[in-house]
Amino acid sequence: MTITHTALTPAPTGGHLLGYARVSTTEQDVRRRRLQQDALTAAGCYRTFTDTASGVDPARTELTAVLDQLRSGDTLVVWRLDRLGRSVQDLIALGGLAEMERELIRERTIAGLAAAPARGRRGCRPVRMSPAKLRVARGMREADPPESYAVIARELGLSKTTVRRHLSELAPAVAADSVATTASPGGQSAVTLDAQ
Repeated sequence: MTITHTALTPAPTGGHLLGYARVSTTEQDVRRRRLQQDALTAAGCYRTFTDTASGVDPARTELTAVLDQLRSGDTLVVWRLDRLGRSVQDLIALGGLAEMERELIRERTIAGLAAAPARGRRGCRPVRMSPAKLRVARGMREADPPESYAVIARELGLSKTTVRRHLSELAPAVAADSVATTASPGGQSAVTLDAQ
């Protein structure tokens, strides 16, 4: 079962669109009843259930009837979510709010990831350690005496983990550049470090 409001009504996928409207008992709500009915008809609902009652009135026979009528693949269409109930608890009890929120988050995520390459962006967290910050961090770490990761992180506005990760990624390349192997006269190898 899917619960949706008219702005989000999906095209039917084998199931039926059932409409639900709730109006108060006052005369001014005749216009609201017509608005709801027109919107549900325009959404393609093949049947509409209407309660004429207060939102706090727990006896909503037509809502009970439409919920009993819904089958797998059907979609319950409402003009506005507050027509189902007056509180978030009412909506959560129906399961509509949680399902709708999950679907909206999923749709926004997919749309954002699809649109990111067109804007020259990747679908991941931004890199906080710029090349300039990396040069500063490397210089601070290679100073005599070397600065601690905590001091470097505080100076650059980064976490210690970020600083440590980026500097350790450089370590193999730095080590390869600064290590020289020579053969001694006795046939043994000697390793010397080039302190750059």
